[in-house]
Amino acid sequence: MCPYIGSMISTYNNLPKVMQVLELLCQGYTLTKACDMNTITPSAFKHIIASDVQLQAAFEDAEQRSYDTMADLLLNPFDNRVFGDTDVKKIRIISENIKWYLSRKRPTQYGDKSIVEHQITADRAIIDAMQQGKQRVINSVVTDVAYTVVEKETQPAKAALPPELLQFV
Repeated sequence: MCPYIGSMISTYNNLPKVMQVLELLCQGYTLTKACDMNTITPSAFKHIIASDVQLQAAFEDAEQRSYDTMADLLLNPFDNRVFGDTDVKKIRIISENIKWYLSRKRPTQYGDKSIVEHQITADRAIIDAMQQGKQRVINSVVTDVAYTVVEKETQPAKAALPPELLQFV
């Protein structure tokens, strides 16, 4: 059998499983858990998804819905049948895990946002002292530099050059 046809048959046979995985993703399950529940490996699922543009779009939508469902769970931890529990300690641990997971998967949407503000105030005396120090450094560099005047080369040095290099002088 041709490998291409075999791949198409495999995709067709696994399409109901792929659709069920997408449904479970929308309910808040992770990809690994949803694939395990439907006896399909995540790599096979991703291979099938990669073969069709519409399936790719459906997967992206289901993945975003999964993250949104998890975020909603943080507000109503007792309402979700996937992660919901009645024990307050378990709910706290689950909430912390969900926050960590979402911040890693979608940092721009669910990650911590930090605002850095710099407020610099300088007294006039400090600014004057800095200017005076800057001027002292400039003056010490200029007065300590030894320099010599180089005289312009004379014609005999030019004559020592080969004729092909004279054009560059």
